[in-house]
Amino acid sequence: MSLQAMMVLSLQAGADLCRILDNPSTASQYAAAVAWLKTNIPAPNDSKQGAALSGLMPPQQANREVLAVGGAKNFPRSTATNHDFSAYATAGET
Repeated sequence: MSLQAMMVLSLQAGADLCRILDNPSTASQYAAAVAWLKTNIPAPNDSKQGAALSGLMPPQQANREVLAVGGAKNFPRSTATNHDFSAYATAGET
């Protein structure tokens, strides 16, 4: 669901830009792609980010079925907290 949500958001932004730039034919192609993506809504598979971003399901349903389940469980920590920065700390030392 996360990838599909990002594609929907990106294509909607593309349609908006095309309308601003007075290119209605391309805007309608973007809108058609968004409509097609929304015809098949994948299961969130416990992806809290996908459910939150998607706009593919009603917010109340996303909250009830995915976001509120288990609190912060299955919500990944920032990848920055998982890195070993010791190499940066010693960079430039000889």
